[in-house]
Amino acid sequence: MESTPKEPQRRPIRKKSLFIFVIGALVPSVIFELLYVYLGLYELLFFIPFAIFVSLHYTGYWGIRLRLKMGLPIIVAAWLIFVGIAVPVSYVNVTSFSEPTINHGNVTIGISPYVGFNSTHYVYANFTGLPTNVSFHPEIYLFTSPDYLNQSYVSFNRTTAPLGYLNISHVFTNIPSGSFYFEAKLNYTGGSNYSTGFVRGPINQGELSYTYSMIVDYIPLFLGLILILYIAGLFIAKSISNSASNRWKYYK
Repeated sequence: MESTPKEPQRRPIRKKSLFIFVIGALVPSVIFELLYVYLGLYELLFFIPFAIFVSLHYTGYWGIRLRLKMGLPIIVAAWLIFVGIAVPVSYVNVTSFSEPTINHGNVTIGISPYVGFNSTHYVYANFTGLPTNVSFHPEIYLFTSPDYLNQSYVSFNRTTAPLGYLNISHVFTNIPSGSFYFEAKLNYTGGSNYSTGFVRGPINQGELSYTYSMIVDYIPLFLGLILILYIAGLFIAKSISNSASNRWKYYK
């Protein structure tokens, strides 16, 4: 008498797939964020929606609603992880650093103190590689971050750089709490200005308050643009899938 074959026991793949999905979506996202924070590769953040979609695809989660339900928490997690990575890097005591100016030459920039609640902030910019036969009109601007509103401004008397370098500095007092950018310029008639561009300036707030402000500042990027790109990708994938299915029915 033949025995009835037993139905193969089903493995709990759904739970395992959920774990694999989270790892497959978050690990590449965190790598993209690290590359942005440490190398400035901003465009890599826009690969986060693609990483989530690929992980969903290969772990068997289908349908726009389900993928939206699964992807949104990952985007929120990526947003909070990004802030957790960026805060320790940006909230540090920067003494000085050098960079090329927007025109020619180099500039050494210093901010003291860089972080914490302080009544005064000393900012200086030492320009080198300047032409010696022109008259400069130096200026320093302090901007509110992240909207770049002019918070404070100082203009210096016209001067020359007979030795090819020029040092300007100013003490800003009683600036409100928050994080700031500043820009140092050397304007002169008949040529391109020498400028530092927007430089991260004083962070005049505590680390906890700064962390909260970073969370708020990056809402438009993660819960705005990245989420929109992710949703658009879901609909594009759905459209491609429907088109392929209809072609199969037609040729069949």
